[in-house]
Amino acid sequence: MVVNPFMGDLSMKAFYDANKDIADGFCYEYTNGEMKASPVDDSKLVGPAAAFFVHTTAPSKSLTVNFNTEMVDVNAPQANQMSLSPKSDYDQVLTIVADNGEYRSVATLSEDAYSSNDYAYSEDADLLLFDDGLTPFAVYTRSEEKPLMVNARRTINMVPLSVTFIDSVTPVTLTFTGVEKFHNTLYLYDKLTDLFTEITENMTFEWSGMESDADRYYINIDRSDIVTSEDNNYSDDDCIISVAGNNISIVGSSAIKSVKAFDVAGKLISEQTVDLLHHCQITLPTGMYILEIETENGVSNNKVIVK
Repeated sequence: MVVNPFMGDLSMKAFYDANKDIADGFCYEYTNGEMKASPVDDSKLVGPAAAFFVHTTAPSKSLTVNFNTEMVDVNAPQANQMSLSPKSDYDQVLTIVADNGEYRSVATLSEDAYSSNDYAYSEDADLLLFDDGLTPFAVYTRSEEKPLMVNARRTINMVPLSVTFIDSVTPVTLTFTGVEKFHNTLYLYDKLTDLFTEITENMTFEWSGMESDADRYYINIDRSDIVTSEDNNYSDDDCIISVAGNNISIVGSSAIKSVKAFDVAGKLISEQTVDLLHHCQITLPTGMYILEIETENGVSNNKVIVK
């Protein structure tokens, strides 16, 4: 870790030009619980007394870092000057607060040009209203019981949003902040109703606590990217599946005809005929399954994990 020793902004390009033999060409900063790397150019500055990290070009137990006054950016506003900064990728952080009156959970979703759009479970904006008396109340990923700090995406494109809580009759209120810092409009997309709502600063959204919410809501940054059930009637978008213990709840935007559950070896484990209802439930033992769901619009295959 290196600290800017000057009272003015440190030019990272000048710093790395003077230290290129010991450090690579990236600036590493710890922001909102996440380490971010950005390439060094003429515009990259570090404020007075601010800290940043360097990655050494070779292993070393000690490091001699060179500083000189020419590294201070004379064109940058000083402490006694005021300026309005344009929106940057680093400012684009959406904060989502879930509150059920007893517990409060916070998740963040950021758009960062240096992040990846490759899907990862750890990048679900998943809010768990959960407290078993042993685990500190926090935000967790869906796949693993590990605290989640920041969801970083190159572009916010259909990022799943789910609220899970034990008391199924307690309403949950979501509050969105940080929206004003985004370049583009953010939307909350409901896959079941095929409706989207523009997310505004300090907007609140309520879950009744009785509806099937897993994989139902998504955060999207561009309305044109939304894939609706009308666009793809034969895809998995036609059904929403929620898993709670050994119980699997299925909600269809079109009427459901039948549900079959196969294990990973392809063996039929369970089969249920549904009288053209939009909702059904099945119970399965712990394991991984492929659900073959037939609706009026066709057949979809869905992988589910029962824990």
